[in-house]
Amino acid sequence: MGVEELGENQMSQSAGNAATEPVLEMNRLVELRTIQIPGEQDLVAKLFDLFLRTSTKHLAGLAQLGRERDLKNLQEEAHAFKSGARTLGAVRLGNACRSLEEICVAATESEVPAAIEMILHEYQLLVAEMERVRKLPVDV
Repeated sequence: MGVEELGENQMSQSAGNAATEPVLEMNRLVELRTIQIPGEQDLVAKLFDLFLRTSTKHLAGLAQLGRERDLKNLQEEAHAFKSGARTLGAVRLGNACRSLEEICVAATESEVPAAIEMILHEYQLLVAEMERVRKLPVDV
C-alpha cells in the first residue's frame, strides 16, 4: 500500500487533540511527490531529513526562550517552526505552534509551558508517523 492509498483512519492521532486532524497530511505528501524527479532521491525522504535536522534547533530555541520568558522571540521561533511543519503537512504540530504564537501575542506567560509541552508531544507523534511513512513503497 502506498502513501496515496492511505485513508484518514490509518493516520496516527492522539485523543487529546482534534480527532479529525491528522498528524501528517497524506495529501500533502502526494502533492510533494508529484514534483519528484525520476531517478533522484525520494523528495519526501529528503524533506523529512531536512525537517528533522532543523527541528532540533527550533525545539531547543522554544525551550530556551520559554525558560527566559522571551515572548517576542518565542513567538518568532514558534512561527518559524510552524512554517516548516505546515510545508511538510504536519497539521497538528503546525496548529500547536500557532497556539503558542497566540499565547505569546496575548502575553499569557502562564500558558507557555503547557503549549511547549504540546508542541513536544505533537513532534514526537510526527517523528513516529514519518518513520512509518518512510517504510511505505513510493507509488509515483
